[in-house]
Amino acid sequence: MERTNRLLRGYAYAGALVLGTSVAGCAAQGDTCTETAAPNATASPKPVLFVLSAASEQRLRNGKTRQTGFFLGEFYEPYRALRAAGYEVTIATPDGRPPVVDPESLETDYWEHPDWLSDARRVLETHPGFAHPISLAQARRRSDTFDGVIVPGGQGVMIDLVNDADLHALVTEHGRAGRPVGLVCHAPAILARLPADDNPFQGRRVTSVSAAEEFYIERIVMHGKAEDRAISNTSRRAGTATIQPSPESLRR
Repeated sequence: MERTNRLLRGYAYAGALVLGTSVAGCAAQGDTCTETAAPNATASPKPVLFVLSAASEQRLRNGKTRQTGFFLGEFYEPYRALRAAGYEVTIATPDGRPPVVDPESLETDYWEHPDWLSDARRVLETHPGFAHPISLAQARRRSDTFDGVIVPGGQGVMIDLVNDADLHALVTEHGRAGRPVGLVCHAPAILARLPADDNPFQGRRVTSVSAAEEFYIERIVMHGKAEDRAISNTSRRAGTATIQPSPESLRR
């Protein structure tokens, strides 16, 4: 129970929580090398898998192209919490390509704690998974060796992750096994792509980017509508109860 509670405390920072709990490593040259942390003495948790976008560009409906990627803060906050709880972290991307940070997420306005941004930049430079992530195909083969999966948000999710068959299998297997799956901001769109007859998340409560947030982002930040959008409405139609409270409320 304590092991599960520590993992859930980390996932509370993930922005979305689909309850369900493993060997990970950051593969270098096809092998594994894991950034380690001293685990809690009462348990020996397996690593948690972070799935990051490697997409660098996004085409909008108006024909414009903009830089994209994963949102750094949406990676760093759950990463920070899980590392503090003694979990190791493995990073996976489509085809094992280096993950791409959305440059928008480096703006200081997105960071409540400026020192967290500095530390997040350090993690980008030092964690071996950013230079040598494992592929989603590798992660899928090792699915039962992870304690959980987190997919940080960012528009990059909608480019190279939302329709990835290996990621669908990973999320489905973890959901079916009752291991935690953290889907942040745009990432719950993945649930709507799972087969209706094989979706263990139907009926779950899920937080996601809201329609109002999408409107603001597209109007003020992106200056155009995304080609793939309406995440909360799409997730709701797929059978999840999409809400926008704090993650803490999902644990009540």
